[in-house]
Amino acid sequence: MPAPLFSRLIEKLCPHRFSWPHSGAHGQDYQVCLICGTAYEYDWITMRRTRRLEELSKGSSAPLSGKQPDA
Repeated sequence: MPAPLFSRLIEKLCPHRFSWPHSGAHGQDYQVCLICGTAYEYDWITMRRTRRLEELSKGSSAPLSGKQPDA
């Protein structure tokens, strides 16, 4: 139980330094904080982050890029 509480505290206190926007699987654009790893959806029309992406920030096994792994 202390680990999730600690990670949420770190996310709240993080000054967030974001990467350049990336396109993920299914054409979803996102930015990732280089310090804490939290991912946010990115809107190219308004050029702003729109909402936090829970599935990317929790270390999902889904690929972040549209590239498929080599078989």
